[in-house]
Amino acid sequence: MVYKFGRRPARLDARTLKLEKYLLPTLPPLPEACDQGAAVHQPWGMLGNDAVGDCTCAAAAHLLEEWTANLGAEITLTDQQVLDFYSALSGYRPDDPNSDTGLDGLTTLNGWRTVGLAGHKLDAYASLEPPAADCTAAEREAWHQRVQAAVYLFGGVWLGVNLPEIIVSGAEDPLQLPWDDSGDGQGEWAPSPAGGHAVCLVAYNQAGLTCVTWGQEKQLTWGWLDRYCDPSPETGGEAYACLDAGDQLQAGRNWEGFDAATLQADLGLI
Repeated sequence: MVYKFGRRPARLDARTLKLEKYLLPTLPPLPEACDQGAAVHQPWGMLGNDAVGDCTCAAAAHLLEEWTANLGAEITLTDQQVLDFYSALSGYRPDDPNSDTGLDGLTTLNGWRTVGLAGHKLDAYASLEPPAADCTAAEREAWHQRVQAAVYLFGGVWLGVNLPEIIVSGAEDPLQLPWDDSGDGQGEWAPSPAGGHAVCLVAYNQAGLTCVTWGQEKQLTWGWLDRYCDPSPETGGEAYACLDAGDQLQAGRNWEGFDAATLQADLGLI
């Protein structure tokens, strides 16, 4: 099996909205476990990520598949639909392998808002702000709470990580290797700048999370998330909540405790 990377380093923009600002004190207690991906019945699909570095677009597409499954109107995107989206944003041309240069998170999500993916456009997105490796225990816990809130309220998280060198080198199959923090985080276990990858988180429990990557569900621990979504400049980990009222609220989700009105007002100022 061939696995392609393709997430470029995170592009920072001071205008990016921060999820924490819009989580109100009235946010109900989050459940200890939440599985938004359970509604998906069709295969997730590779969506071209075995041929080109369109992982940022595939992660968006997998979120859209999950949202529509929870709506009771599950769509299954084709490889071509996702490749067309990738081409529109990156300039990729199938006849020119050198044009396969990947994308960063902000370019992907801005394109989802403006260009649209398979006829669906985001209303907004907000950064979950992964903390630095040397953050306090309280900051780490707050980050985990933001991730859980985004999965529960918005059906998932678009996540940009940097995989370890042991995967980038091809020494290990990434879908067979445990995604945990049992390694020391050094050497072949260190986040690799060459391993930029995007996945979507669709479930969590106290032990860890479930992401969708390369057409399959993969379990990962909270410690793995902390290590490989490190936001340092060298690796540029990033995470976003994606808001689409049409596909989320109609599925019976409730944004109670989330200040959508202020977020929309803030978007108007950008």
